[in-house]
Amino acid sequence: MKVLMPFKYRPKTGKGKFFQRLSKAFCLIGVKPVHDPREAHDVYLDYNSFKWKTKKPKVLRLNGVYHDKAKPYKKLNKEIENQVKKADAVIYQSEFCRKMHSKYVRVHKNNTVIFNGSFIKDRRTLLGIANKRFVVALARWRPHKRLRDIQTSAELANVGLKVFEDEPNQSYINNYLYYAKALIHLCWFDSCPNSIVEALAMGCPVITNNVGGSRELIKKGCGKVLDIDEPYNYKPVKLYKPPPVDHQKIADAIKESLAWPRVTNNDHVNIMNIAKQYSAFLENVV
Repeated sequence: MKVLMPFKYRPKTGKGKFFQRLSKAFCLIGVKPVHDPREAHDVYLDYNSFKWKTKKPKVLRLNGVYHDKAKPYKKLNKEIENQVKKADAVIYQSEFCRKMHSKYVRVHKNNTVIFNGSFIKDRRTLLGIANKRFVVALARWRPHKRLRDIQTSAELANVGLKVFEDEPNQSYINNYLYYAKALIHLCWFDSCPNSIVEALAMGCPVITNNVGGSRELIKKGCGKVLDIDEPYNYKPVKLYKPPPVDHQKIADAIKESLAWPRVTNNDHVNIMNIAKQYSAFLENVV
């Protein structure tokens, strides 16, 4: 099977990074990725919107929806709905993602849920870090990612905190993820954050919150989901004004993570397994 899909050698977004990994994994399982619409292909896979014209079946991999009161979310979601109507099938990143689309856009009748994935790395890296009593925070830092809450909680826990802005030097980040006691990701809303996927792939446990798709990634032995947010009613919110959180509860989880073992239950984020799930779904569409 030949899959037409966008590809960037130096992607700057999470979806771009995921498609780059998926393209590499496709090659390893016998699926040929095609990055030029003029080349022969069997199906067209894109994210968020279709950029090319083709007569072949079209599959859309969707992120979240707009639900920020400060933006014209109804108009923005209408654009997403227009793309969904063009699709022959849709892939959602998580059950939370699918639920959000059911509330704000529409759910395509031919759909499935497939997590993001990353290549599993289980060997030690060359960089050793002297002080291993630290946690990592990795995101594109906007207010709803709650960096200040993470910093305050780490201070209460009396541990080191290494903060990364989302950047292309993944090997550098991986060095820290390998030696960190945990990744802490408290984004108020996130469908399937690559930062959590990458941490689990490196064997790094994760501390996350109980709203959004992040909690779906935390299986037994993968970390801890903290009950710090009120249940979400799927209504529009002031996205950049997240509710206050219990810093002591987060600090206690960080202290607890110092004794956690490395993650071994990470098949659900293995990009090779994810590529096989994508391939099987695309085959049915073709």
